[in-house]
Amino acid sequence: MVVEYTGDGTRTGDLVLHAGTLPATGRHVTVHACDIYEIKDGKIQEGRVYLDTGGIMAQLGVTERTGA
Repeated sequence: MVVEYTGDGTRTGDLVLHAGTLPATGRHVTVHACDIYEIKDGKIQEGRVYLDTGGIMAQLGVTERTGA
């Protein structure tokens, strides 16, 4: 089963990254994501989540958008 969705919100808390912690910006962010579930006998056996992390970072001002 595949579920694609969009979420949005305002970043009001610190963002902890490997390179350090970024303070809250108050910026609005829209997140595009996709969940993929493997189902067997009516039960979820495995699940994966894919996010547009590049888009998120660009919206937060951490990186620049590139490409088309």
